[in-house]
Amino acid sequence: MKLRTFIVLVLLLPALFPEAAALRAQSSRNSFPKVSVGDIRYVDKAHSKKQTVGSILTDLATTAVTGKSTTQHDEYAPSVREAIVKALSDVTRFRVIDGGFHLDELAGNEEALYVDGTINSITGTSQVTPSTVKDKPAEQAYKVLINVTLNLKDARTDEAMDSHIFSMTDSDISWMTTADKALNDAIDRLASRISEYYNHRYPLHGSIVERGEEKKDKQRTVYIDLGNNSRVEKGQQFNIYVLKSIAGREARQEIGRLKVEEVMGDDLSLCKVTRGEKEVKTALDQEKTLVVISR
Repeated sequence: MKLRTFIVLVLLLPALFPEAAALRAQSSRNSFPKVSVGDIRYVDKAHSKKQTVGSILTDLATTAVTGKSTTQHDEYAPSVREAIVKALSDVTRFRVIDGGFHLDELAGNEEALYVDGTINSITGTSQVTPSTVKDKPAEQAYKVLINVTLNLKDARTDEAMDSHIFSMTDSDISWMTTADKALNDAIDRLASRISEYYNHRYPLHGSIVERGEEKKDKQRTVYIDLGNNSRVEKGQQFNIYVLKSIAGREARQEIGRLKVEEVMGDDLSLCKVTRGEKEVKTALDQEKTLVVISR
Protein backbone atom coordinates (compact mmCIF):
# COMPACT_ATOMS: atom_id res chain seq x y z
CA MET A 1 0.00 0.00 0.00
CA LYS A 2 1.35 3.43 -0.92
CA LEU A 3 2.14 5.82 1.91
CA ARG A 4 -0.28 8.47 0.61
CA THR A 5 -3.16 5.96 0.50
CA PHE A 6 -2.35 4.78 4.02
CA ILE A 7 -2.41 8.32 5.39
CA VAL A 8 -5.75 9.03 3.72
CA LEU A 9 -7.26 5.89 5.27
CA VAL A 10 -6.01 6.84 8.74
CA LEU A 11 -7.55 10.29 8.41
CA LEU A 12 -10.84 8.79 7.25
CA LEU A 13 -11.09 6.19 10.05
CA PRO A 14 -13.06 8.43 12.48
CA ALA A 15 -15.62 9.16 9.76
CA LEU A 16 -15.86 5.54 8.59
CA PHE A 17 -16.08 4.11 12.10
CA PRO A 18 -17.61 6.77 14.40
CA GLU A 19 -18.30 4.26 17.20
CA ALA A 20 -14.61 3.33 17.40
CA ALA A 21 -13.62 6.99 17.42
CA ALA A 22 -16.11 7.72 20.20
CA LEU A 23 -14.80 4.79 22.22
CA ARG A 24 -11.20 6.03 21.89
CA ALA A 25 -12.27 9.52 22.96
CA GLN A 26 -14.10 8.14 25.98
CA SER A 27 -11.10 6.05 26.99
CA SER A 28 -8.78 9.06 26.88
CA ARG A 29 -11.07 11.29 28.94
CA ASN A 30 -11.76 8.52 31.47
CA SER A 31 -8.34 7.04 32.14
CA PHE A 32 -8.09 4.69 35.11
CA PRO A 33 -4.60 5.22 36.51
CA LYS A 34 -2.92 2.80 38.84
CA VAL A 35 -2.29 4.55 42.14
CA SER A 36 0.22 3.22 44.64
CA VAL A 37 -0.01 4.34 48.26
CA GLY A 38 3.47 4.83 49.68
CA ASP A 39 4.88 6.39 52.81
CA ILE A 40 2.29 8.19 54.96
CA ARG A 41 4.18 9.19 58.08
CA TYR A 42 2.82 10.28 61.43
CA VAL A 43 4.28 13.56 62.70
CA ASP A 44 4.33 13.20 66.47
CA LYS A 45 4.27 16.83 67.53
CA ALA A 46 3.45 16.01 71.14
CA HIS A 47 6.66 14.02 71.67
CA SER A 48 8.87 16.30 69.57
CA LYS A 49 7.79 19.34 71.57
CA LYS A 50 9.50 19.75 74.94
CA GLN A 51 7.09 20.28 77.80
CA THR A 52 8.10 22.77 80.43
CA VAL A 53 6.88 22.85 84.02
CA GLY A 54 4.79 25.88 83.12
CA SER A 55 3.09 24.18 80.16
CA ILE A 56 2.29 21.10 82.25
CA LEU A 57 0.75 23.24 84.99
CA THR A 58 -1.24 25.15 82.36
CA ASP A 59 -2.63 21.89 80.93
CA LEU A 60 -3.59 20.66 84.40
CA ALA A 61 -5.28 23.97 85.22
CA THR A 62 -7.22 23.90 81.93
CA THR A 63 -8.42 20.37 82.63
CA ALA A 64 -9.53 21.33 86.14
CA VAL A 65 -11.51 24.36 84.92
CA THR A 66 -13.06 23.02 81.69
CA GLY A 67 -13.21 19.31 82.42
CA LYS A 68 -11.41 18.70 79.11
CA SER A 69 -8.07 17.03 78.45
CA THR A 70 -6.43 16.74 75.04
CA THR A 71 -3.67 14.36 73.91
CA GLN A 72 -2.04 13.17 70.68
CA HIS A 73 -2.68 9.50 69.84
CA ASP A 74 0.13 7.98 67.79
CA GLU A 75 -1.34 4.51 68.36
CA TYR A 76 -4.19 5.47 66.00
CA ALA A 77 -1.81 6.18 63.07
CA PRO A 78 -2.03 2.66 61.50
CA SER A 79 -5.85 2.86 61.54
CA VAL A 80 -5.76 6.29 59.90
CA ARG A 81 -3.41 5.07 57.16
CA GLU A 82 -5.67 2.05 56.54
CA ALA A 83 -8.63 4.42 56.20
CA ILE A 84 -6.70 6.53 53.66
CA VAL A 85 -6.00 3.46 51.50
CA LYS A 86 -9.67 2.45 51.69
CA ALA A 87 -10.81 5.97 50.77
CA LEU A 88 -8.52 6.09 47.73
CA SER A 89 -9.85 2.66 46.67
CA ASP A 90 -13.36 4.16 46.69
CA VAL A 91 -12.36 6.74 44.05
CA THR A 92 -14.06 5.52 40.88
CA ARG A 93 -11.16 6.12 38.51
CA PHE A 94 -8.35 4.94 40.80
CA ARG A 95 -6.94 1.39 40.78
CA VAL A 96 -5.16 1.36 44.10
CA ILE A 97 -2.08 -0.63 45.11
CA ASP A 98 -1.05 -0.54 48.77
CA GLY A 99 2.72 -0.27 48.40
CA GLY A 100 5.21 0.60 45.69
CA PHE A 101 5.20 -0.29 42.00
CA HIS A 102 7.33 -3.07 40.56
CA LEU A 103 9.65 -1.92 37.79
CA ASP A 104 7.72 -3.88 35.14
CA GLU A 105 4.53 -2.03 36.13
CA LEU A 106 6.16 1.24 35.08
CA ALA A 107 7.65 -0.10 31.85
CA GLY A 108 4.63 0.66 29.64
CA ASN A 109 2.74 3.85 28.90
CA GLU A 110 -0.08 3.22 31.35
CA GLU A 111 -0.78 6.18 33.63
CA ALA A 112 0.76 5.56 37.05
CA LEU A 113 0.48 7.78 40.12
CA TYR A 114 1.50 7.45 43.72
CA VAL A 115 0.39 9.01 46.97
CA ASP A 116 2.50 9.90 49.97
CA GLY A 117 1.99 12.34 52.79
CA THR A 118 1.85 12.95 56.51
CA ILE A 119 -0.61 12.42 59.30
CA ASN A 120 -0.13 15.82 60.90
CA SER A 121 -2.15 15.25 64.05
CA ILE A 122 -4.52 12.82 65.73
CA THR A 123 -5.97 14.80 68.60
CA GLY A 124 -8.13 13.05 71.16
CA THR A 125 -10.17 15.10 73.61
CA SER A 126 -12.06 13.77 76.61
CA GLN A 127 -14.60 15.83 78.51
CA VAL A 128 -16.00 15.10 81.94
CA THR A 129 -19.36 16.60 82.84
CA PRO A 130 -20.36 16.37 86.50
CA SER A 131 -23.80 14.90 87.07
CA THR A 132 -26.53 17.13 88.46
CA VAL A 133 -28.31 14.06 89.85
CA LYS A 134 -27.30 12.83 93.29
CA ASP A 135 -25.23 9.62 93.35
CA LYS A 136 -25.09 9.54 89.54
CA PRO A 137 -21.51 9.35 88.18
CA ALA A 138 -20.08 12.06 85.97
CA GLU A 139 -20.56 11.65 82.22
CA GLN A 140 -17.53 11.35 79.96
CA ALA A 141 -17.48 12.10 76.23
CA TYR A 142 -14.79 11.77 73.57
CA LYS A 143 -13.85 13.47 70.34
CA VAL A 144 -11.04 12.80 67.84
CA LEU A 145 -9.77 15.29 65.25
CA ILE A 146 -7.49 14.20 62.41
CA ASN A 147 -5.37 16.34 60.10
CA VAL A 148 -3.71 14.76 57.06
CA THR A 149 -1.70 16.04 54.07
CA LEU A 150 -1.74 13.89 50.91
CA ASN A 151 0.47 14.42 47.87
CA LEU A 152 -0.39 12.98 44.47
CA LYS A 153 2.60 12.51 42.15
CA ASP A 154 3.55 11.05 38.79
CA ALA A 155 5.11 7.68 39.58
CA ARG A 156 7.67 7.92 36.76
CA THR A 157 8.84 11.54 37.06
CA ASP A 158 8.03 12.25 40.73
CA GLU A 159 6.32 15.42 39.53
CA ALA A 160 3.83 16.75 42.08
CA MET A 161 0.33 16.88 40.60
CA ASP A 162 -1.67 17.81 43.67
CA SER A 163 -1.25 18.41 47.39
CA HIS A 164 -4.18 18.78 49.74
CA ILE A 165 -4.74 19.07 53.48
CA PHE A 166 -7.74 17.21 54.88
CA SER A 167 -8.56 18.80 58.22
CA MET A 168 -11.39 18.79 60.71
CA THR A 169 -12.68 21.36 63.18
CA ASP A 170 -14.62 20.97 66.40
CA SER A 171 -17.84 21.80 64.56
CA ASP A 172 -17.28 18.89 62.14
CA ILE A 173 -17.16 16.21 64.82
CA SER A 174 -19.72 15.05 67.38
CA TRP A 175 -19.00 13.95 70.92
CA MET A 176 -19.11 10.18 71.40
CA THR A 177 -19.66 7.99 74.45
CA THR A 178 -16.44 5.97 74.00
CA ALA A 179 -12.98 6.63 72.62
CA ASP A 180 -13.40 3.86 70.02
CA LYS A 181 -16.61 5.39 68.69
CA ALA A 182 -14.92 8.79 68.51
CA LEU A 183 -12.03 7.34 66.51
CA ASN A 184 -14.33 5.47 64.11
CA ASP A 185 -16.46 8.60 63.61
CA ALA A 186 -13.39 10.72 62.79
CA ILE A 187 -11.97 8.09 60.44
CA ASP A 188 -15.29 7.72 58.58
CA ARG A 189 -15.50 11.48 58.06
CA LEU A 190 -11.86 11.66 56.92
CA ALA A 191 -12.33 8.81 54.43
CA SER A 192 -15.47 10.43 53.04
CA ARG A 193 -13.67 13.73 52.47
CA ILE A 194 -10.74 12.04 50.74
CA SER A 195 -12.86 9.99 48.32
CA GLU A 196 -15.14 12.96 47.57
CA TYR A 197 -12.16 15.20 46.86
CA TYR A 198 -10.46 12.86 44.38
CA ASN A 199 -13.74 11.81 42.74
CA HIS A 200 -14.33 15.51 42.10
CA ARG A 201 -10.79 15.99 40.80
CA TYR A 202 -11.01 12.89 38.58
CA PRO A 203 -14.65 12.78 37.43
CA LEU A 204 -16.20 10.45 34.87
CA HIS A 205 -17.13 12.06 31.54
CA GLY A 206 -19.83 10.67 29.29
CA SER A 207 -22.49 11.59 26.76
CA ILE A 208 -26.23 11.15 26.37
CA VAL A 209 -26.53 8.71 23.49
CA GLU A 210 -30.27 7.99 23.39
CA ARG A 211 -33.53 9.38 24.63
CA GLY A 212 -35.60 7.35 27.02
CA GLU A 213 -39.06 8.03 28.43
CA GLU A 214 -40.64 11.39 27.68
CA LYS A 215 -43.76 12.97 29.14
CA LYS A 216 -45.16 16.08 27.48
CA ASP A 217 -42.38 18.67 27.61
CA LYS A 218 -40.17 16.72 30.04
CA GLN A 219 -37.39 14.20 29.51
CA ARG A 220 -37.84 11.52 32.19
CA THR A 221 -34.99 9.13 31.30
CA VAL A 222 -31.94 8.99 29.03
CA TYR A 223 -29.15 6.55 28.15
CA ILE A 224 -25.48 7.43 28.65
CA ASP A 225 -22.35 5.81 27.19
CA LEU A 226 -20.91 4.73 30.55
CA GLY A 227 -21.31 1.34 32.18
CA ASN A 228 -19.40 -1.55 33.69
CA ASN A 229 -16.14 -0.60 31.99
CA SER A 230 -16.24 2.75 33.77
CA ARG A 231 -17.19 1.22 37.14
CA VAL A 232 -20.52 3.03 37.06
CA GLU A 233 -22.97 1.93 39.76
CA LYS A 234 -26.70 2.24 40.32
CA GLY A 235 -27.50 5.45 42.18
CA GLN A 236 -24.46 7.33 40.89
CA GLN A 237 -25.22 10.95 40.00
CA PHE A 238 -24.06 13.11 37.10
CA ASN A 239 -24.48 16.74 36.12
CA ILE A 240 -25.76 17.40 32.58
CA TYR A 241 -24.13 20.10 30.46
CA VAL A 242 -24.72 21.68 27.06
CA LEU A 243 -21.47 22.12 25.15
CA LYS A 244 -20.93 25.49 23.51
CA SER A 245 -18.17 27.10 21.51
CA ILE A 246 -17.27 30.64 22.61
CA ALA A 247 -14.45 32.48 20.82
CA GLY A 248 -13.13 29.16 19.59
CA ARG A 249 -13.05 27.70 23.11
CA GLU A 250 -15.19 24.93 24.50
CA ALA A 251 -17.61 26.05 27.23
CA ARG A 252 -20.35 24.19 29.02
CA GLN A 253 -23.56 25.20 30.73
CA GLU A 254 -25.17 23.03 33.40
CA ILE A 255 -28.82 22.33 32.64
CA GLY A 256 -29.73 19.34 34.80
CA ARG A 257 -28.84 16.28 36.77
CA LEU A 258 -29.36 12.55 36.40
CA LYS A 259 -29.08 9.38 38.48
CA VAL A 260 -28.15 5.92 37.20
CA GLU A 261 -31.16 3.60 37.38
CA GLU A 262 -29.65 0.51 35.73
CA VAL A 263 -26.24 -0.41 34.33
CA MET A 264 -27.11 -2.21 31.10
CA GLY A 265 -23.70 -3.08 29.63
CA ASP A 266 -20.04 -2.22 29.39
CA ASP A 267 -20.77 1.23 27.98
CA LEU A 268 -24.50 1.78 28.49
CA SER A 269 -26.63 2.85 31.47
CA LEU A 270 -30.25 3.91 31.87
CA CYS A 271 -30.57 7.11 33.90
CA LYS A 272 -33.40 9.11 35.43
CA VAL A 273 -33.32 12.86 34.90
CA THR A 274 -33.72 14.22 38.44
CA ARG A 275 -33.42 17.92 37.64
CA GLY A 276 -33.87 20.06 34.53
CA GLU A 277 -36.27 17.70 32.73
CA LYS A 278 -37.65 20.48 30.53
CA GLU A 279 -34.23 21.94 29.72
CA VAL A 280 -32.82 18.52 28.79
CA LYS A 281 -35.73 17.75 26.45
CA THR A 282 -35.44 21.16 24.78
CA ALA A 283 -31.71 20.68 24.25
CA LEU A 284 -32.24 17.20 22.77
CA ASP A 285 -35.02 18.53 20.50
CA GLN A 286 -32.57 21.17 19.26
CA GLU A 287 -29.92 18.48 18.71
CA LYS A 288 -27.44 20.18 21.00
CA THR A 289 -24.38 18.28 22.27
CA LEU A 290 -24.97 17.09 25.82
CA VAL A 291 -22.29 15.71 28.11
CA VAL A 292 -22.51 14.29 31.61
CA ILE A 293 -19.88 14.58 34.37
CA SER A 294 -19.97 12.68 37.64
CA ARG A 295 -20.67 14.64 40.81
